This record gives sequence, structure tokens and C-alpha cells, in this order.
Amino acid sequence: MLVITINDSALSLSRDGDIVYEEPGMAIVTNNEICFGKSALKKARLDPTHAHTQYWQQLSTEPVVPGGPGVKNQADLVYKQLTEIKNTVSIDENEPIMVLVSGNTTQNQLSLFLGIAQAVELNIRAFVDIAVAAANNLPLPNTSIFLDINWHRGLLTDITQKQQTVGGSVSEIHAIGLNYLIESWVSAIADQFVAETRFDPLRIADTEQQVFEQVLKAYETSRYELTITIEYDGSTRQVEIDNEDLANKILPRLEQITLPLVSNTTFVIP
Repeated sequence: MLVITINDSALSLSRDGDIVYEEPGMAIVTNNEICFGKSALKKARLDPTHAHTQYWQQLSTEPVVPGGPGVKNQADLVYKQLTEIKNTVSIDENEPIMVLVSGNTTQNQLSLFLGIAQAVELNIRAFVDIAVAAANNLPLPNTSIFLDINWHRGLLTDITQKQQTVGGSVSEIHAIGLNYLIESWVSAIADQFVAETRFDPLRIADTEQQVFEQVLKAYETSRYELTITIEYDGSTRQVEIDNEDLANKILPRLEQITLPLVSNTTFVIP
């Protein structure tokens, strides 16, 4: 069984439990190229005008500006990235696929995705609430909260476990999207560069991209005591930053999740 998880911070496909594709749901679109995932992230700060990061979240036919060859709207980008997934993983058109989606995905969005998947010749058999799927086999209290961090938002889903696992209301908290957490860390690092070297890496697209990529790598590897190095105009500059500084930068955002909740709340985090 193939399982596609729609989360634009880590759009993934697994086959029999093994992840065979995992890339951000992001694209760079120009007249000369269209690239997705990590390849797009490597150019996002160098060419922000042509970066698109909301087409999986929106799942709509809204126009893409600027567009490119074969790309006029958000649905075109979904189609092209699904095509890339199919070609990368070699999916047979009869291979059954289950799709994990957030509990607040609308019927129109599901219908649009299904139509796009059929055009790509993917055999979609079912849509499943990602919170229910994550909690179904875990020994949890009767009521828990599932936290799913996407690129532009965090999603909190109430989970009830009695005779069966059921997903309830879904709340969006935009301040805890992965993009905003990364931005907070990039800002903290830039402040330290200015304080220690009198050089602001955010003034220049190339040096901003260097900081951005190193922060992303730290997030992916869970290494937060960092040495950040940038190279510009023949010079190398470097700062050390520890996890306490990074934690303090994002703490106000995380408090937006925890403060309204009771102290014994159980979180499920994928």
C-alpha cells in the first residue's frame, strides 16, 4: 500500500511503511525552469518572486503569479509535483494509494485533488484524517490533541479515543508554521552576525540563502548548537549560536499553543 501525506513542510510518499519520497511542497517557476522540493528551497531566497509555497495548503485553481510553461494556477503545480513523485518512485497506475489529509480539508479540495490524481493516473482509494491515522495505534488518554506543523501554519486537532479514534475540531495557528519558526531563527542569527561581525547577512540574497539553508539543515538533523558560516566577497564570517538563544526566539510562538490548554493535555506530534 502506498500512502501520500499532504503536508507542505514535508510532502511524503511511503510504500509499505518505508518513506520513498519526502520533499517540501514548494516550487520555483520561471520561463526557463520548474523545480520542486529542496531544489526550490535552495533558490527561494535568491529568487523569492518566483517561489511558490502555498499551492498544497490552498489546493485550488487560483492563478499562479508569475506563471511559467504549463503552470497557470495552483492546481497545475500540484499536478506537476504529483507527476514528479510518480516518476521518481515508479508508481504503477493500478497500485492503490491512501492519502492522509488534515481534518479541515474541504470537500472541494478533496475533489480537486482526486481529479488531479486521476489525470496523473494515480489510483487513489481513500482519504484519511492524518490525526486519526497518527493516533489510532497509540495508547493515549480518551482526549488528546494532534499537532501537525505545516510550512505556513500549525494545525491542532482534537482526538477522542473510546470505541474508535475520532478526529474533532481543527484549529489553525499561523504563528507556528515551520516557515515562521525558521524565520525567527534566521533573524536571531542575523542579529548575532551584526553584533559580532558588523555584517548583516539579510541585506544580500546570497548570504541570506546561506543562513537559511544552514538553519534548515539544523532543523532536519535536530542539531541546534550551531556554527553558522557565510562566505561573501572573498571573506568568511562565522558565529556560534546555542539552542537556548534559538529556543528563546520561538518561545512566544509556542506559548500560543500551550497557554489556552490545560496542563495535563497530551500532544501527538508526527
